[in-house]
Amino acid sequence: MLRPWEFQITVDLKDHKAVYLQIADTIIEAIKQGKLQTGDALPGSRKLAEQIKVNRNTVIKALDVLLSEGWLDTAERKGVFVAEIGKQYKDGKKITLPTRQVSFDDRLIKPNILFDDGLPDSRTAPIQELARAYRQIFNRKA
Repeated sequence: MLRPWEFQITVDLKDHKAVYLQIADTIIEAIKQGKLQTGDALPGSRKLAEQIKVNRNTVIKALDVLLSEGWLDTAERKGVFVAEIGKQYKDGKKITLPTRQVSFDDRLIKPNILFDDGLPDSRTAPIQELARAYRQIFNRKA
């Protein structure tokens, strides 16, 4: 698949910002300026690393940041593409999308995710092994 790449990413090693963040910021600016549109494919990490002349792991880290922030999407065995967030930008300015008002009925819907305090289930604890370990520790002479 041919993936045109019309802009250059330059890395300033004298800059105090991490190299992977410089790469991520350059791609974000390209999306904001319209150089990259929603659905545009980015080159593979190997090719991009070769083009920028950095380690591939640095490029992967930059792409991970962009994926986690929602700027990019991945398609299995197809590549990395600009996400829908690119539609929010036009002429370098962010378009404010209309927001939906939350009604009282929306707050009554039970969430699908249950957040708890993270304590383990005590029923699955190995009680016999723990009791044996405690006895061994307390039987020692200090």
